[in-house]
Amino acid sequence: MRVCLYTSTALPNLGGQEIVVDALARHMTALGHQPYVLAPQPRMFGRCMEMDTCYPVLRHARFWSMRRGVEAFHRALVQFHRRYRFDVIHCHGIYPPAYLAAISGNELGVPIVVTSHGEDVEESNRHLAEPRLLERYRLAVAQVTAFVAISAHTRQGLHRLGVDESRMVNIPNGVDCAMYRTPVERPPSLEVLPEYVLFLGRLEERKGVHVLLAAWNQLPVSNRPALVIAGDGSQQPELERQVRRARLAGVHFLGTCTGRVKTYLLQNAITSVAPSVGWESFGLTVIEAQAAGCPVICSDLVGMRDLVTPGQTGWRVQPGDVESLRVALVEAIANRAETRRRGKLAALAAQQFDWRRVTQRHVALFQSLVNGNQQGMAPFARAAA
Repeated sequence: MRVCLYTSTALPNLGGQEIVVDALARHMTALGHQPYVLAPQPRMFGRCMEMDTCYPVLRHARFWSMRRGVEAFHRALVQFHRRYRFDVIHCHGIYPPAYLAAISGNELGVPIVVTSHGEDVEESNRHLAEPRLLERYRLAVAQVTAFVAISAHTRQGLHRLGVDESRMVNIPNGVDCAMYRTPVERPPSLEVLPEYVLFLGRLEERKGVHVLLAAWNQLPVSNRPALVIAGDGSQQPELERQVRRARLAGVHFLGTCTGRVKTYLLQNAITSVAPSVGWESFGLTVIEAQAAGCPVICSDLVGMRDLVTPGQTGWRVQPGDVESLRVALVEAIANRAETRRRGKLAALAAQQFDWRRVTQRHVALFQSLVNGNQQGMAPFARAAA
């Protein structure tokens, strides 16, 4: 099967959506299918990682505006389809990818599947407040054959845009369990670290690192390990100032960490913390930590709630609540035997998200639609839920 993974952003740009698209393409290839990743040209000076793909990456020009001239880009999608004869168009994001596929529908003649990664269906999305863009969203939604809901958060957002249950299938994002459970030696580029608690993610206000630092400041100094913050983003200067103002020792900002460095950090942390205070479509870093045997302290948000079972695979705390986060940190640091037990259970729980299984579920959906079994979407959705 030839699948076009049409995304507004792909490697070498680096983020959750890019990682998901890459993993799907790799595992489709391993299963004997032919994926094609279609994306705009990357920014010259964006966050990058080395390109190493086993699948074709097709590029068209960058969108010069999200409001004007977007329709013209449908020609690139149609031209690539004529050349490679895709069986399915799998769009990552409603706008622009699904919109462009929708207005190209008569020329494509294949099923259109959409996965929302959260931001496009979030209530705060400024595009949805603009009548002209909202009309385009609605046009896209009306033409899409099936929607993949990666979490309850995205499912709620799709409902708000008028997507009915008959066109939705629950398939989460995945994780490479084999990679994260294989022990990794400390990479030479990584300094020797004492025992540490880990935050892994973007340094944006909604990720809640400022809440983590406030809770960290309330831990007893004599019993406080190091705190490793792996990621970059617009909030880093302010977070570093917060550390200096509080005179917090042992806080390490490592910047963006990928590959073996990221795996090593997850495998050797006491616990990982995901203290988000805003929306989360899916806790990708949560399941990565769990796959590495690292229990997680996460905010009790819709996009992460189903990933962590309190008392079993980690801790859940109220978003933005410094005190509940402090209590969870004290428990994780003080009772290492219990923390290790939760880590082992977390590794077992992560297996349901293994990318091979997740990709097989996508392929089953695609095959059902290619075979013209759209009327069978409802029972398929129930089976995949």
